[in-house]
Amino acid sequence: MLSLFDDPRYVQKATEAGAAAYVLKQSAPTFLITAIPDPLAGRFFCTPPVYGQALAEIENRFRNQP
Repeated sequence: MLSLFDDPRYVQKATEAGAAAYVLKQSAPTFLITAIPDPLAGRFFCTPPVYGQALAEIENRFRNQP
């Protein structure tokens, strides 16, 4: 998901809706390059500014999806 918002609540809602990556629109292009293969390999990807308290919970929820 490409978003303008770095609020963890938006990240949580996006992952609940099935997003496998969360990239801020203002991020460097290199993050877009990384954001594509990571979810394909089963890893959640999110740009550094959105890391925070919710990140561990999001990663655990993503790993436990069928």
